[in-house]
Amino acid sequence: MTACRELEVKLAVAPADVRRLCELGPLSDWPDTREHQQSVYFDTRRHDLRKAGLTLRVRRSGGSTIQTMKTRTGGAGLFARDEWENAVPTLEPQLDLIRDQLPAGMIDAVANELVPFASIEIERTTWMVTARPDLVEVSLDQGSVSAGQLAEGITEIELELKAGSPRALFDFWKKLARRVPLRVDVLSKPELAEAIAAGSLGKAAKAERIDVEAGMTTAEGLVAIILSGMRQFRLNEEILRSRHQREAVHQLHVAIRRLQTAFLLFEPIAEGRRHRRLICEVYRLNRLIGRVRDCDIVIELLANAGCYLEPLQDRRDHAYRRFVAELQRRRVPDWIMKLVRWVTIGKWRQRAGAKAPLSSFLAWRLDAWWAGFSDDVPPLKAMTRKERHRFRIRVKRLRYALEFSRGLHPDRKHERKAFSEVLEALQSKLGVLNDRWTMQRIQPYRLTIPTELANPKIDADLLKDAQADFDQLLRLTPYWRGPRPRQPEGAAALRRGEAARTAASRKPGLRSVGSAHG
Repeated sequence: MTACRELEVKLAVAPADVRRLCELGPLSDWPDTREHQQSVYFDTRRHDLRKAGLTLRVRRSGGSTIQTMKTRTGGAGLFARDEWENAVPTLEPQLDLIRDQLPAGMIDAVANELVPFASIEIERTTWMVTARPDLVEVSLDQGSVSAGQLAEGITEIELELKAGSPRALFDFWKKLARRVPLRVDVLSKPELAEAIAAGSLGKAAKAERIDVEAGMTTAEGLVAIILSGMRQFRLNEEILRSRHQREAVHQLHVAIRRLQTAFLLFEPIAEGRRHRRLICEVYRLNRLIGRVRDCDIVIELLANAGCYLEPLQDRRDHAYRRFVAELQRRRVPDWIMKLVRWVTIGKWRQRAGAKAPLSSFLAWRLDAWWAGFSDDVPPLKAMTRKERHRFRIRVKRLRYALEFSRGLHPDRKHERKAFSEVLEALQSKLGVLNDRWTMQRIQPYRLTIPTELANPKIDADLLKDAQADFDQLLRLTPYWRGPRPRQPEGAAALRRGEAARTAASRKPGLRSVGSAHG
C-alpha cells in the first residue's frame, strides 16, 4: 500500500479555451502524455463512506488498475487529503486492503452493501512541470461523469504538488490564469456525481456545516471556515453566471456575509496588508449584490399588494446585470486565487497565535463580541434606524460566529440550541424591520405602498417583540464559556485591525447601508 498527503487544486476551464491553454500557454514548454481513464466510485446506499469523510475509487488507466481511498476534506477547489493506493486486478473494490483506514465496525457494515454510484470516463493529458526541487503535475481532464441514467460533461485542470513547496503550485496556477479564465472548481468528481443523481445540480447552495474540532489549531479553524464560505460562494456564483435565480442571489449574499464575519473574527491572528485587501473585495462584492437583494426583498414584500413594480424590476435587472458582469471579469477569480493562496501559505500562519488552540481563541473572541451586547445597549425603540441596522449586523455576525464554533461544544447541545433559537428570533425580527425600512427608502421609484403595509403599528409590535427576545438573550448564560478565557497572543494586532477598519468604514465603498448590505 502507498500512503501519502495530497495537495491539489481543481480549476474549471471552458472547452473553447483548451487549445489556447495547451498550445499557447506555459504548458507548451513541457512534453505531455495522454491516456484514457475509467473510474468507478463506490459507497453504500446509506452513504456510509461519505458520512465518514471517505471516498473509495477504482480506476483503470493504461495497463493498471488502482484502488484509492481518500479522505474527503477541502473546499474552494483546494484539497489537502490523505490517500491510500493499492493495485487491484479488476474494477471491483477489495475491502481487505483498506480495513485499517475504515472506522471501527464499518468494514462489516459495508462489506455486503457496497455499490457503484458513479462512473467517470475521461481523456487525461498530463504534464510534469519541474523546477527543482519543485514538481507539479498538471492534468487536463475532458470527459463525462455519469450517475445512473444521467450524465454531465467536465473540462477541468488539476494541479497536484508532487514534491517541493506549495508556493510552486500557486505560482503555476497564476501563470495559467494569465492565459485563459480559470475558476476554482469546488465539487470533486464524486460530489458532482452525487449532485447529478440527487437532482441538486444547479440549485442554490446553503451554507454547509463546518467540521471544526477541539483539537484544531486556530490556523486550521480559520482555513476550514474561510474555505467553507468560499465553497458556498462558488456554487451559487456558477448559477448566477448563467441565469437569475432569486434564492441563489440570497445564498451568495449569505456566503459573502459569512466570509466578512470570518475575516473579522480571526483578525487578531490574520491582520495585515493582504488580509485588508482580501476583505475589501468582500465588502465591494457585498455592496454590489446588496443592490440586487434590496430590490428582490421589496418586490417580494409587495408582490401581492397590487403595486406598480415595473420601475423597481428594471432597477433590479440593471443591478443584477452589473453584478454578473463583475463575476465575469477576471477580478473575482483572481481574488479567489489570492484567497486560497493566502489561507494555504500566507505568512500569518507562522504567528504564534495561529498555532494556539482554536477552542481558547474562539472562546476569547466570542466573549469579546458578546460583551458588546451586554454593555449598556440602549432600548431598541430608542435607537435610530441606522443604529438598529448596525445592531442587527452585530447580531448576525455573532450568530454566524456561533455556527462556526458549533463543533467545539458537542456536550452543550441543549444550551447551544436554546441560545441560538433566541438569537435567530431576534435577528429575524430586526431583519423584517430593516426590510420595511428598505421598502420606504425606495419611494422615488414610483411605489405606492398600501396602507396595511405602511401601518406604523407593525413596526411598534416588531420592536416590542425584538426587545423581548433581546432581554431573554441577556438572561441566558453564554454556553461557550468554560473557565474565563485568557486573551491569546494577537491583542496588539486586534487593536491595529480595529483602527484600520474604523478608518476604512468611513470610505463610501465600505459602508453598510440598507437591508441587504449587512
